[in-house]
Amino acid sequence: MQNRTLLSALAAAAVVAIATPSISHAQDTTKKESKGEVAMAPSFSSLMSALNSAAAQNAKWTAMTTPITAENVQLVNAESLLQGNDVAAFKTALKTNEADVATLRKTLGANTALATILKGNAPELTAEQMAYYSKPFQDARFAGFARTANDFEIKSANLALQKSTNEMVRGVATRATPVFTDAGVALERNRNEAGITAVPDEDFKKIADDAMTQLNSLSSPDFDRAYATYQLRILTAIVAQYGAYSQDTNNNAPLRRYAQTEFPKMKEALENVTRLTAGK
Repeated sequence: MQNRTLLSALAAAAVVAIATPSISHAQDTTKKESKGEVAMAPSFSSLMSALNSAAAQNAKWTAMTTPITAENVQLVNAESLLQGNDVAAFKTALKTNEADVATLRKTLGANTALATILKGNAPELTAEQMAYYSKPFQDARFAGFARTANDFEIKSANLALQKSTNEMVRGVATRATPVFTDAGVALERNRNEAGITAVPDEDFKKIADDAMTQLNSLSSPDFDRAYATYQLRILTAIVAQYGAYSQDTNNNAPLRRYAQTEFPKMKEALENVTRLTAGK
Protein backbone atom coordinates (compact mmCIF):
# COMPACT_ATOMS: atom_id res chain seq x y z
CA MET A 1 0.00 0.00 0.00
CA GLN A 2 1.30 3.49 -0.76
CA ASN A 3 2.48 5.52 2.22
CA ARG A 4 0.38 8.53 1.29
CA THR A 5 -2.79 6.46 1.30
CA LEU A 6 -1.88 4.84 4.60
CA LEU A 7 -1.24 8.18 6.25
CA SER A 8 -4.47 9.75 5.17
CA ALA A 9 -6.61 6.71 5.85
CA LEU A 10 -5.23 6.16 9.33
CA ALA A 11 -5.48 9.84 10.21
CA ALA A 12 -9.08 9.97 9.03
CA ALA A 13 -9.90 6.85 10.99
CA ALA A 14 -8.83 8.47 14.22
CA VAL A 15 -10.33 11.92 13.97
CA VAL A 16 -13.40 11.09 16.03
CA ALA A 17 -11.16 9.96 18.87
CA ILE A 18 -9.11 13.16 18.67
CA ALA A 19 -11.98 15.22 20.01
CA THR A 20 -11.78 13.35 23.33
CA PRO A 21 -8.69 14.04 22.91
CA SER A 22 -6.85 10.85 22.01
CA ILE A 23 -4.54 9.72 19.20
CA SER A 24 -4.25 9.53 15.45
CA HIS A 25 -2.15 7.10 13.50
CA ALA A 26 0.26 7.78 10.68
CA GLN A 27 2.88 5.94 8.74
CA ASP A 28 6.43 5.66 10.05
CA THR A 29 8.48 7.95 7.82
CA THR A 30 11.66 6.05 8.66
CA LYS A 31 10.45 2.92 6.87
CA LYS A 32 10.57 2.00 3.20
CA GLU A 33 8.23 3.86 0.89
CA SER A 34 6.69 2.87 -2.39
CA LYS A 35 8.40 4.02 -5.59
CA GLY A 36 7.06 7.33 -6.82
CA GLU A 37 5.71 8.27 -3.38
CA VAL A 38 7.09 10.87 -1.00
CA ALA A 39 6.88 10.04 2.71
CA MET A 40 4.75 12.53 4.61
CA ALA A 41 5.21 13.35 8.27
CA PRO A 42 1.92 13.72 10.15
CA SER A 43 0.75 17.34 10.25
CA PHE A 44 -2.39 19.40 10.69
CA SER A 45 -2.56 19.77 6.91
CA SER A 46 -2.39 16.00 6.30
CA LEU A 47 -4.96 15.42 9.05
CA MET A 48 -7.40 17.87 7.46
CA SER A 49 -6.77 16.39 4.02
CA ALA A 50 -7.48 12.92 5.37
CA LEU A 51 -10.64 14.08 7.09
CA ASN A 52 -12.00 15.73 3.95
CA SER A 53 -11.24 12.67 1.81
CA ALA A 54 -12.66 10.05 4.19
CA ALA A 55 -15.09 8.66 1.59
CA ALA A 56 -12.34 8.16 -1.00
CA GLN A 57 -10.03 6.62 1.58
CA ASN A 58 -12.72 4.16 2.61
CA ALA A 59 -12.98 2.95 -0.99
CA LYS A 60 -9.20 2.48 -1.17
CA TRP A 61 -9.11 0.52 2.06
CA THR A 62 -12.01 -1.66 1.01
CA ALA A 63 -10.18 -2.57 -2.21
CA MET A 64 -6.77 -2.96 -0.56
CA THR A 65 -5.06 -6.35 -0.81
CA THR A 66 -1.56 -5.49 0.47
CA PRO A 67 -1.15 -6.65 4.08
CA ILE A 68 -0.46 -4.21 6.90
CA THR A 69 2.45 -4.85 9.28
CA ALA A 70 3.61 -3.15 12.47
CA GLU A 71 6.34 -1.38 10.47
CA ASN A 72 3.66 0.57 8.59
CA VAL A 73 2.01 2.04 11.67
CA GLN A 74 3.23 4.65 14.12
CA LEU A 75 1.39 6.17 17.08
CA VAL A 76 1.12 9.96 16.98
CA ASN A 77 -0.18 12.35 19.63
CA ALA A 78 -2.94 14.19 17.76
CA GLU A 79 -3.04 17.02 20.28
CA SER A 80 0.29 18.22 18.93
CA LEU A 81 -1.19 18.40 15.42
CA LEU A 82 -3.96 20.71 16.62
CA GLN A 83 -1.80 23.06 18.67
CA GLY A 84 -1.43 26.47 17.04
CA ASN A 85 -3.81 25.56 14.23
CA ASP A 86 -7.43 26.31 13.37
CA VAL A 87 -9.28 24.01 15.75
CA ALA A 88 -12.62 25.51 14.69
CA ALA A 89 -11.94 24.49 11.08
CA PHE A 90 -11.07 21.00 12.28
CA LYS A 91 -14.32 20.68 14.22
CA THR A 92 -16.30 21.95 11.22
CA ALA A 93 -14.64 19.42 8.91
CA LEU A 94 -15.22 16.68 11.45
CA LYS A 95 -18.93 17.49 11.59
CA THR A 96 -19.23 17.77 7.80
CA ASN A 97 -17.57 14.39 7.20
CA GLU A 98 -19.01 12.65 10.24
CA ALA A 99 -20.82 9.89 8.31
CA ASP A 100 -17.87 9.13 6.02
CA VAL A 101 -15.46 9.03 8.95
CA ALA A 102 -17.73 6.63 10.82
CA THR A 103 -17.83 4.34 7.78
CA LEU A 104 -14.04 4.47 7.43
CA ARG A 105 -13.54 3.67 11.09
CA LYS A 106 -15.80 0.65 10.68
CA THR A 107 -13.81 -0.50 7.63
CA LEU A 108 -10.51 -0.18 9.46
CA GLY A 109 -11.91 -1.88 12.52
CA ALA A 110 -12.67 -4.92 10.38
CA ASN A 111 -9.02 -5.17 9.32
CA THR A 112 -7.74 -7.94 11.60
CA ALA A 113 -4.06 -7.16 11.14
CA LEU A 114 -4.54 -3.46 11.85
CA ALA A 115 -6.73 -4.14 14.86
CA THR A 116 -4.04 -6.42 16.32
CA ILE A 117 -1.33 -3.81 15.77
CA LEU A 118 -3.34 -1.00 17.35
CA LYS A 119 -4.31 -3.21 20.27
CA GLY A 120 -0.66 -3.44 21.16
CA ASN A 121 -0.23 0.33 21.40
CA ALA A 122 -1.15 2.86 24.07
CA PRO A 123 -1.75 6.56 23.58
CA GLU A 124 0.57 9.04 25.23
CA LEU A 125 -0.71 10.98 28.20
CA THR A 126 -2.60 14.05 27.03
CA ALA A 127 -1.49 17.53 28.08
CA GLU A 128 -4.50 17.63 30.40
CA GLN A 129 -3.48 14.36 32.06
CA MET A 130 0.14 15.51 32.44
CA ALA A 131 -1.05 18.69 34.14
CA TYR A 132 -3.24 16.56 36.43
CA TYR A 133 -0.45 14.21 37.51
CA SER A 134 2.05 17.05 37.89
CA LYS A 135 0.06 18.54 40.78
CA PRO A 136 0.44 16.88 44.20
CA PHE A 137 -2.52 14.80 45.28
CA GLN A 138 -3.98 14.95 48.76
CA ASP A 139 -2.44 12.39 51.11
CA ALA A 140 -5.10 9.68 50.85
CA ARG A 141 -5.25 9.92 47.05
CA PHE A 142 -1.47 9.81 46.76
CA ALA A 143 -1.37 6.65 48.89
CA GLY A 144 -4.00 5.06 46.63
CA PHE A 145 -2.20 6.20 43.50
CA ALA A 146 1.12 4.80 44.73
CA ARG A 147 -0.49 1.48 45.68
CA THR A 148 -2.05 1.14 42.23
CA ALA A 149 1.29 2.01 40.61
CA ASN A 150 3.25 -0.53 42.64
CA ASP A 151 0.70 -3.27 42.04
CA PHE A 152 0.63 -2.60 38.28
CA GLU A 153 4.39 -2.59 37.95
CA ILE A 154 4.79 -5.85 39.84
CA LYS A 155 1.98 -7.64 37.97
CA SER A 156 3.03 -6.38 34.54
CA ALA A 157 6.67 -7.30 35.19
CA ASN A 158 5.66 -10.83 36.19
CA LEU A 159 3.56 -11.07 33.04
CA ALA A 160 6.50 -9.90 30.92
CA LEU A 161 8.74 -12.58 32.42
CA GLN A 162 6.08 -15.18 31.58
CA LYS A 163 5.26 -14.03 28.04
CA SER A 164 8.29 -12.32 26.56
CA THR A 165 11.45 -13.79 25.07
CA ASN A 166 12.83 -10.34 24.24
CA GLU A 167 15.97 -9.78 26.32
CA MET A 168 15.42 -6.03 26.66
CA VAL A 169 11.83 -6.46 27.82
CA ARG A 170 12.82 -9.15 30.28
CA GLY A 171 15.66 -6.97 31.55
CA VAL A 172 13.32 -4.06 32.28
CA ALA A 173 10.86 -6.40 34.01
CA THR A 174 13.59 -8.07 36.06
CA ARG A 175 14.90 -4.73 37.33
CA ALA A 176 11.40 -3.42 38.05
CA THR A 177 10.25 -6.35 40.22
CA PRO A 178 12.41 -5.73 43.33
CA VAL A 179 12.08 -1.92 43.01
CA PHE A 180 8.30 -1.92 43.13
CA THR A 181 8.03 -4.83 45.57
CA ASP A 182 10.18 -2.89 48.05
CA ALA A 183 8.22 0.29 47.26
CA GLY A 184 4.97 -1.50 48.07
CA VAL A 185 6.27 -2.59 51.48
CA ALA A 186 7.62 0.89 52.23
CA LEU A 187 4.36 2.53 51.18
CA GLU A 188 2.25 0.45 53.55
CA ARG A 189 4.70 1.03 56.41
CA ASN A 190 4.66 4.80 55.94
CA ARG A 191 0.92 4.87 55.29
CA ASN A 192 0.26 3.05 58.56
CA GLU A 193 2.60 5.43 60.39
CA ALA A 194 0.70 8.35 58.90
CA GLY A 195 -2.70 6.87 59.80
CA ILE A 196 -3.89 7.43 56.22
CA THR A 197 -6.49 5.33 54.40
CA ALA A 198 -5.55 4.93 50.74
CA VAL A 199 -8.12 6.18 48.22
CA PRO A 200 -7.46 5.07 44.61
CA ASP A 201 -7.25 7.72 41.90
CA GLU A 202 -9.93 6.49 39.52
CA ASP A 203 -8.36 7.95 36.37
CA PHE A 204 -5.01 6.29 37.02
CA LYS A 205 -6.62 3.04 38.16
CA LYS A 206 -8.54 2.83 34.89
CA ILE A 207 -5.35 3.36 32.88
CA ALA A 208 -3.61 0.60 34.84
CA ASP A 209 -6.57 -1.80 34.65
CA ASP A 210 -7.00 -1.25 30.91
CA ALA A 211 -3.28 -1.84 30.40
CA MET A 212 -3.37 -5.16 32.27
CA THR A 213 -6.41 -6.28 30.29
CA GLN A 214 -4.59 -5.60 27.02
CA LEU A 215 -1.32 -7.18 28.18
CA ASN A 216 -3.09 -10.32 29.32
CA SER A 217 -4.64 -10.71 25.86
CA LEU A 218 -1.40 -10.42 23.86
CA SER A 219 1.54 -12.63 22.96
CA SER A 220 5.01 -11.71 21.74
CA PRO A 221 5.94 -9.73 19.72
CA ASP A 222 2.68 -7.77 20.12
CA PHE A 223 3.04 -8.10 23.88
CA ASP A 224 6.53 -6.60 23.81
CA ARG A 225 5.38 -3.47 21.98
CA ALA A 226 2.37 -3.03 24.25
CA TYR A 227 4.43 -3.58 27.41
CA ALA A 228 6.89 -0.89 26.38
CA THR A 229 4.27 1.70 25.44
CA TYR A 230 2.09 1.12 28.51
CA GLN A 231 5.12 1.27 30.78
CA LEU A 232 6.17 4.56 29.24
CA ARG A 233 2.70 6.03 29.72
CA ILE A 234 2.23 4.85 33.29
CA LEU A 235 5.74 5.57 34.53
CA THR A 236 5.51 9.09 33.10
CA ALA A 237 2.47 9.66 35.33
CA ILE A 238 4.21 8.03 38.30
CA VAL A 239 7.33 10.19 38.02
CA ALA A 240 5.25 13.35 37.59
CA GLN A 241 3.16 12.67 40.69
CA TYR A 242 6.00 11.41 42.90
CA GLY A 243 8.05 14.47 41.97
CA ALA A 244 5.20 16.86 42.76
CA TYR A 245 4.17 15.16 46.00
CA SER A 246 7.72 14.86 47.34
CA GLN A 247 8.28 18.61 46.99
CA ASP A 248 5.09 19.77 48.70
CA THR A 249 5.92 20.59 52.33
CA ASN A 250 2.22 20.64 53.22
CA ASN A 251 1.91 16.90 52.69
CA ASN A 252 1.93 14.22 55.37
CA ALA A 253 5.51 13.73 56.65
CA PRO A 254 5.80 9.91 56.46
CA LEU A 255 4.23 9.75 53.00
CA ARG A 256 6.34 12.65 51.76
CA ARG A 257 9.44 10.89 53.08
CA TYR A 258 8.36 7.77 51.21
CA ALA A 259 7.92 9.76 47.98
CA GLN A 260 11.31 11.43 48.37
CA THR A 261 13.01 8.06 48.87
CA GLU A 262 11.29 6.33 45.97
CA PHE A 263 11.30 9.19 43.46
CA PRO A 264 14.86 8.56 42.15
CA LYS A 265 14.04 4.87 41.69
CA MET A 266 10.91 5.75 39.71
CA LYS A 267 12.93 8.09 37.50
CA GLU A 268 15.43 5.31 36.83
CA ALA A 269 12.60 2.91 35.94
CA LEU A 270 11.26 5.49 33.46
CA GLU A 271 14.72 5.91 31.95
CA ASN A 272 14.97 2.13 31.49
CA VAL A 273 11.63 2.04 29.68
CA THR A 274 12.52 5.07 27.57
CA ARG A 275 15.62 3.21 26.34
CA LEU A 276 13.44 0.16 25.67
CA THR A 277 10.96 2.10 23.51
CA ALA A 278 13.87 3.69 21.64
CA GLY A 279 15.24 0.22 20.89
CA LYS A 280 18.53 0.92 22.66
